[in-house]
Order: sequence, then structure tokens, then C-alpha cells
Amino acid sequence: MFCYTNFATAYAVCPIPFRTVTNHYRVLCSCNGVLCMSNSPIDTYFMCSSYDPPINDNLICITVYLWNPTVRKFKILPPYTPLGNKKLMSNTFGVGPDHRDHDFLVIKIIYFYDEYAGTYNGRRRPLTMVYSLNNKSWSSVAESVVVPCFAYDYPTAFVNGAIHWKAFSFALNEPVIMYFNTAERVFGEIRFPDNSFDPHMNRVHSRVAVFNGLLAFIVISTLHPAYREVCDIWVMNEYGVVESWTQRFAIPIPVAWFERPLGITKNNQLLVDLDGKLFWYDLDSHHCGILGYHGVQCSFDVETLTESLYLLKPSRQ
Repeated sequence: MFCYTNFATAYAVCPIPFRTVTNHYRVLCSCNGVLCMSNSPIDTYFMCSSYDPPINDNLICITVYLWNPTVRKFKILPPYTPLGNKKLMSNTFGVGPDHRDHDFLVIKIIYFYDEYAGTYNGRRRPLTMVYSLNNKSWSSVAESVVVPCFAYDYPTAFVNGAIHWKAFSFALNEPVIMYFNTAERVFGEIRFPDNSFDPHMNRVHSRVAVFNGLLAFIVISTLHPAYREVCDIWVMNEYGVVESWTQRFAIPIPVAWFERPLGITKNNQLLVDLDGKLFWYDLDSHHCGILGYHGVQCSFDVETLTESLYLLKPSRQ
């Protein structure tokens, strides 16, 4: 763990307090100081385009853990309801607080494989399950609640009482941001600005993020004909109003074989994975650098943690 004001040295090393039968750990998402992790072996599903994951009902039974490093507590979530002979296409997770009921939720969206289409095409209704930390159990959302998009298994952003994913809308036939309001327990979608994806872009990598408490979208691309790497940061100044999207930054970054936006820290530092090394750029001072520690491509990740008491109390937080 590193303090966001000083990336030079680690101020804490937190051994993972649980073990998995696969000896594999994957960070699914995080929010308010709680990491949602699993023993899933398919973390490269959306990271590496060359990876062809098996379609297997047993993937639905991955073990999910909640871990709060601040209070050194973790919780193993109970298994989900079996789905019979339906074939799983992918799992998408999200976590976030329900401030109305003083609860903390884990959202799991299960997309099913369409044998006729050979993939997921939006025709088969996804299954959405919600784990309540207060109730200590999973439940399905109401039948009337519709999942409008295919949410990618990318990092999430919690803004305005909702969990946000980068997604694809089959109805609009375009990429969008899908959200789940944790208090109302309903889904919705937010469109991107029309010019957020330049037609001359190549090798686009993107993710949702939070910038100064506002919903943000980070896009890294190679621009022709200069073939230079550029990171654009778009910010939605008025939540839910598409016209309020503003391109706040256009940052040149070092050219790399592999680049992946990781997020923005509380003191406005952009973090990017460049070939397994952590590149940072200060949005205020315009200083930048590459840290000495590094990871393995497609498995190294960064999460922003805020100290909280979730998992410390046995009931309501």
C-alpha cells in the first residue's frame, strides 16, 4: 500500500489473509476501502484479446471475498443459486454503499451464452444478484428491473450513489456507461460525448473513473499520423446531463507496447500501466514519472483505498 501523497515508498505491506484453492487472486473492484476479490482464473478475459476463455457452468461458482485492509477483516461470501444448464458468458461485479439503508452491496451481473448467435447478443436476459452485508445473503433484483447493456468486466466508479461500468448498448449500438443505483436498485445508462472517440484513433484503451467527485472517462489512444500516445480525460460536470461532458485534459504519455488507464488519485494524479510499470502524471503541476516497482502485464492493478470501518461491525455499518 502506498500513500497517495508519496509514491516513492510503501507505507504498509498487507499480506492477503485468505488462501484460495487455485492459488490465484483477482481484484474485481473496490469502493470505500473494501476490496472485492475472487479466486477466478479468468482475469485476462477482457484484458488480453488473444485469450479465449472456456464457457463453463462451474465458473459461476467462483469464491468471492470482501477484504478491508484498514481493519484487517475479510468475509467469504456465500455461493450463488445454481443456474441449471444455462451456459455462462461472463460475470461482472460492482460494490458500493447503500446510504439510504446504511448497507454495503455487492452486485453480480451474469450474462448468458447464446448458442444460436455463438456469443452474448443481448437477447437472453441477464441475471442480477445483490449481496447485502446487513442481511448476509444474496437476492435477485425485481423482475421489472432491466439490465440495459453488456457491462465490461472493467474497474468501476462509484459516483452519485451509483456503481458505473463501461458498457455496450445493443439498443443504441454504441459504447455507453451503465450504472446501478444502490438505493433504488435500478439500472440506467449514460451516453458518451459524440467526439470522445476520434475516428482516427488506434489501440483505444479506456475506463470510467472519478475526478474531484465527478464522473470521468479516461481514453488512451495512438493518434495518426503522429503515432503518439495521448490520454484524454473527460469529466461530466452535471451528473446525467450528456451535454455537460467536458474534455479537461489531453496528456501525452510515453509510447509503450501495452498501456492501460488505472484511475485518478484524490490529489489529482493520473495513473497508467505502461508495460507493467506504473506511470503517474500530476494533473496540477504537470510533473510525471515512472515508479520503480512493477508488475506482470494483465495481472498488475491499482486500487484507491479510503479508510473505513466496513466489515468491522457485525451488522449495520
